[in-house]
Amino acid sequence: MLKDLKPFAKPFLYRTGLLKQFKKLFPMGYDGVSMEEGRVYTYTDMNYSISAAFDFRVGDILYQQNSLSINLSHQISLFANVPFLEMSEKGSPCYWIGSAMAGRAIAYKNFGAIIFNPQKNRFGIKKSHLFFPVGLFDEIDLSGRGCGVILGRTSGVNVCVRTNPGVYFIPKEKSLKEDISFYQDEKIPAGSYSFEYDLMNETKGYHYYTFEVDNRLDFAEFCDLMRERKVSFSEEKGMLEYESDNTFKLSYKGPFLVDNNEFKPDFNRLSDIIGEFDNAL
Repeated sequence: MLKDLKPFAKPFLYRTGLLKQFKKLFPMGYDGVSMEEGRVYTYTDMNYSISAAFDFRVGDILYQQNSLSINLSHQISLFANVPFLEMSEKGSPCYWIGSAMAGRAIAYKNFGAIIFNPQKNRFGIKKSHLFFPVGLFDEIDLSGRGCGVILGRTSGVNVCVRTNPGVYFIPKEKSLKEDISFYQDEKIPAGSYSFEYDLMNETKGYHYYTFEVDNRLDFAEFCDLMRERKVSFSEEKGMLEYESDNTFKLSYKGPFLVDNNEFKPDFNRLSDIIGEFDNAL
């Protein structure tokens, strides 16, 4: 909607240098740069999907976006972010909407991961959190939560989340009373949730979240398999190594390796994809 103003704004803001000054004072997210700047990878299965924006604005503001989304059913999508504001405040961006600091996100088939560096957040909030609505799952296993391992099953889809040890759920009483942004505009009617959904991470270093999804095994078998996974993470360097059917290596600033080979999805503009489709017809 600002396109028509571009001929006027560009000479004034750019040539006078005011845009640079505004950016120092206010959290500007885009400067006209769209999501095309990132490489968006999506893996879909009959029952779930995983989508990640590779290297998109890492360390910068995302406003109403999230770099990684784990869609398990029509009811449950998991995501993590660094909140803009504390729980008691509303607005947009806010506690859940968007991210005050984008993480380094990747995905490969049924695996996804994201690494944050909250200690560099210029808005002062040095924590991240994961949306994990325990009451919407058919089965859950929180016995490993102290070690950063959370397991769940919904609509025949299993998920294993791994994160820094010491994470904890915000008590539901506190969330239901103070999480104003969650219920603003009545998009989620009051009374819909009566369970914990806010997993808090306050680690003094890099934060990580990994997600492995499966729809082949029953829940008990899946839990046993996940307990055998080998995972290592450096909170000082932001380096992750995860061994499953493939070996994944990721660092906050380095390449993403799958079985020791760098993986980076192809980047196609939507207009190019549409053109290729039209030509095929």
